[in-house]
Amino acid sequence: MSEGDVLPKFWAEAPAPRPFDDSGLHVHRYEGVTGHSLVVFVHGWGGSGYTTWGELPNQIYDDPTLPADVALFDYVSGARRRVNNNPDLETVAEELQTQVESTPYERIVFVCHSMGGVVASAALRLSLESVSSRTRQPLAHRTIGIVFLASPRAGVRPLIFGRSKDARFLRSQNDVVARNDRFFTNRVDPHLERSAPTKLWIPLWAGRATSDAIVTHFSSAYGIPSDQSVPFRGDHRSFLHKQDLRDWVLKACRSSLLHVVQAPPDSATPAIRTQFRGHPEHSHWEDAYHEAVTKFQEKSKGIVVFDATHGQRRGEPLDLRVRVIPADLFDVRDYAVDFERYAQELASGLLHTLGVVPFGGLGLAVASEVAAQFVEIPAWVSPADTSENLEELIVLWLERTKRSLIFAHRLSRVDTGDVS
Repeated sequence: MSEGDVLPKFWAEAPAPRPFDDSGLHVHRYEGVTGHSLVVFVHGWGGSGYTTWGELPNQIYDDPTLPADVALFDYVSGARRRVNNNPDLETVAEELQTQVESTPYERIVFVCHSMGGVVASAALRLSLESVSSRTRQPLAHRTIGIVFLASPRAGVRPLIFGRSKDARFLRSQNDVVARNDRFFTNRVDPHLERSAPTKLWIPLWAGRATSDAIVTHFSSAYGIPSDQSVPFRGDHRSFLHKQDLRDWVLKACRSSLLHVVQAPPDSATPAIRTQFRGHPEHSHWEDAYHEAVTKFQEKSKGIVVFDATHGQRRGEPLDLRVRVIPADLFDVRDYAVDFERYAQELASGLLHTLGVVPFGGLGLAVASEVAAQFVEIPAWVSPADTSENLEELIVLWLERTKRSLIFAHRLSRVDTGDVS
């Protein structure tokens, strides 16, 4: 696939401040280097892809301690709507989701100013709500950090922006902000030190302007851990160009890129490393997975499940990989590459246990076909036709994995309750 097929534009040189160009995602990468991490800037109301940020993208691009390429996302808002097209912010969020998901980057960090935080938050939410035929991981599973800068996470004061097209996406209690809030509350662990193994682990950061007349301190820090929310001198826009703010953004990006990806479970805590993969049209499969993990941890006291679904480095071992596939549309040729990789992981010891679930009315027939791919290296293959069946199956596999790891002396014998 050519670069032009992947993104509207690609640049190999370092980004520099420039006037508004075409809307879309503009990626700057190191020439000749295939990166795995990307820092994406999303401007706020009335801003633009380059002029909003000044030298901040350059600093991140040039920092040798930040192994990431840089992208700037531009969209029409504010006064620019008078002379350009007029998509609403839900459409803008879909565009951001689609364009970032189309890139090959496995780890994404967002840096968002003001309304850009609403756009990026909606993009993550939509990535798990939307139905598509994409082959890459959803954006929410690839995002490992979001830096909000004066973003109205709980909306803005009622009179701000008046009756503009963007206003309804910013007012307190509006539908988009409310849905974003439910998504982050129910699905995301925002702490740098992971505290909720069954949720997506996406550290959230908030930079607040001390003289902000648009976004209140409460709104900008809403839902952010207190030690990841920092005030800076300046107003809603001027504080973006203060060096102390820039230094803090670099630190937040660095912490997200390095800490999240590399941090294993506490070595003193017995843990099973798992990874889930389903299908973008069936988000209820992942919901069943999270429910199963919760039930298992409640029963297996003393053992946690470390979910590496969106935070596993290449080459890191896994204890249990759960793969759910749609049985009614199954063609073994579509999964040949994946099955070969799983077999190699099992043979090399990078993967201890593989569980494959053909889901749907044809599950039993497909299960036999899948099992034939792992004759020499056994895997667990079982059909399911309801979310409840899937949940019970994953709980069973977690318990089997626990017993296997204990017998192999890879997991401490602790008071784990009944495993029969």
